[in-house]
This record gives sequence, structure tokens and C-alpha cells, in this order.
Amino acid sequence: MTNHKKILAVFTALLLVIFTALSPSAAQVEESQMLSITVEARGSGTATADKYEAIGRYIDSITLTAESTGGEFDHWEIRGKFMFCDSITDWVFNPPMTVRIMPLSDIYAIAWFSDAGEATPDEATTDEATPDEATPDESTPDEVVVEESTPDEATVDQRSIKGKIKTHGSTADQTRIDIYEQGSEWTAYSSIAYENEFEFDADCLDPGKYLIKVSKKNHVTREYNVTVADRSLVMDIELCPLGDINSDGETDIRDCSAALRYIREIDDLDPYQIACGDVSGTGDGELDIQDVSRILRHIREIAMLY
Repeated sequence: MTNHKKILAVFTALLLVIFTALSPSAAQVEESQMLSITVEARGSGTATADKYEAIGRYIDSITLTAESTGGEFDHWEIRGKFMFCDSITDWVFNPPMTVRIMPLSDIYAIAWFSDAGEATPDEATTDEATPDEATPDESTPDEVVVEESTPDEATVDQRSIKGKIKTHGSTADQTRIDIYEQGSEWTAYSSIAYENEFEFDADCLDPGKYLIKVSKKNHVTREYNVTVADRSLVMDIELCPLGDINSDGETDIRDCSAALRYIREIDDLDPYQIACGDVSGTGDGELDIQDVSRILRHIREIAMLY
């Protein structure tokens, strides 16, 4: 055997030893490595998942399946951490009803059906997992336009939050609206659209306090704290691109001028306008000369914001 073949044989043997040490067999998997999954259905349907477990640092993929028992399947809502993804707060999968994922953490999944809003406590799953309570950061609520509801719009037991949403930029990017009951991390209503102007209608909401979150790529997210009581809420919402301080849908020299007038205390800006101008990346929540410089670099196409 030549020296070259001897070196190759030794190297191969070392690789086998290392692989064996790092890859425990299924019999060696400890209970602490097992992951849990909670799956439920909202509305008329059933939802299930195949079993899975952690093998060393590698997790087998799982399949979630939803079947209708009366209502039409709408979408999946899944919480957890997944292979090739950062920790996320929710994923929504549109049909098909079966999705295959590779989890890195415990999973909580909901299969939503078209008549989910009509479910009563007797119809809904009662043993749903209680996630760690997450309280959204309090933000300064934008002005909410409230209109008196009529008997056709809302009843004593049913309310709605509805209105129009306007965005800018590419219609290839989705605009998302999520409504959370205050103090919960699970959505009471979610919708996705690919138009720059569209209407939404979150009906069948229980009376109480809610957080509304509207987001789109390259735009500044808006959040509203609202109360649903004895009337429906009607809201018109506009998202502005990064750097668009004057809310005209463009990031240009006029936004630099608006920022400078604010910095010199000539004009005031509302909290959302300040958030639109806070683009320096420092995360300080302030509008200052660094942000003006960053907007100028975008205008000159030196470093684009989007």
C-alpha cells in the first residue's frame, strides 16, 4: 500500500469515528430531546400531525394535516422555530391543507376554517395549550375613527373592526393585518393582500381591548390599541415607506426638509412620522441628523433603504 493510500485509509477511519460519536442512534435519544406539538382546529374541521423527535441536533420533518367537517379550510397558523429560519411569532400557510415543516422547537399550530368566527366555547377545542403570556409593547395609538353601528352592522354579541388600508411600492410584497386580543400572542383575525389599496373586515370579535398591527416589506409598521365595546370601529390606515416622513409615498428631499425643520424645532411631527424617519439603524427611536444623512444617501443612490 502506497503512502497516499495509507493516509486516505487513516483519514477515512477518523471520519467514521467522528461521525459515530456525533450521531447517536434512535435508542440513545433521551426524553429531554423529544419535542412536543399542539395542534387544534378553529371552526368546522380536524387537525393532526405525525410524531417526530430530535435526533442529536437534527430534527425530522413533520406533516400537519387539516380536514374539513363542514367548513372550508382557510389557512394554517404555526408558532415555533424552524430549520433555516429565525425564531418567529407566526407563520400562515395557505392551502393545500397539508404542510411539511422541519421544527427546532416545540410547535403550536392552528388549522383555521372558513366558519371559525362562528365557533362557540362548546364547539372550540378546550384543551388548547396556554403559551407564555406576551404583552405587546405599548405604542401611542393612532387616531381611530369611530362610527355608530347599525343593527345590520353589529349585534349585542358581535362586533367588527373594518376599514381601508393603503400602502405603496410593489404589489408583489404582501400587506398583512393582524389583530390580537390585548395580552395574547395569538391572532383573533389575520389577513394578507397584494394590492396597494384594499378593505378589511374583522367581524365576530368579542368585546374587549385589541392590538392591531399592519405591516409590509420596506414600510414602517403601524400599531393601534383599540377597544371594541358597544359599537364597531371603522379605520382608514396608510403605511408609509422607510424615510417617507411627509407621508406622500416617496422618500425624497422633501422628507429631509421635514426632518430638519423638526430637529430645529420649527415644526412638529407625530409619532408615526418620527418612526418613518428613524432609519439610521441605531434603534434609538429618535429623529436626528444621522437619519437625515441616511435618507440623503438613499436619495443619491449611495445606500438604498429599499
